[in-house]
Amino acid sequence: MSINLLTIDPGNHTGWCLISKNHRMDSGHFSASGELSIYIHRMRRMFCNLVNGEIIGTPHDAVIDLCIIEGVQVYGDSLKSQTSAKRGDLVRLSYLIGMYAGICDEFSIPFHVVTAKEWKGQWTKAATIAYVKRQLNYELSGASEHEYDAVAMGLRYVEGKIKI
Repeated sequence: MSINLLTIDPGNHTGWCLISKNHRMDSGHFSASGELSIYIHRMRRMFCNLVNGEIIGTPHDAVIDLCIIEGVQVYGDSLKSQTSAKRGDLVRLSYLIGMYAGICDEFSIPFHVVTAKEWKGQWTKAATIAYVKRQLNYELSGASEHEYDAVAMGLRYVEGKIKI
């Protein structure tokens, strides 16, 4: 791979994965809560720190060349999806995705938004976690489901499974 790739699975516990040109991988998650404006401000600060290299503590080979962000999608036949839409969770998630895209733009990082269906199809959370463990030959210590999704998304891009 000849780029530094950042993948983001947004949510209350946003997962991220950074895969560098030299195949080094860092991943993690950050979270915030509270009223929408406070929540967005906190998540913005954490994402800017990530993009600046301040979260992982050590800079990668170069700037981030591409950011892939999982987008929001409502599944008409999914009760969970419908419930999230009625509670306003999808609106909050859409704000977050837009903010991450805006920060990428501010830092001149090309970004692409993909749906879960585009990068993992019908995989369950358990299947995604199993895929990451199989690909890496180890378990991510203390990782959230969002972190596993971000790592899986990065691995799928490296494999050529995500078309941009």
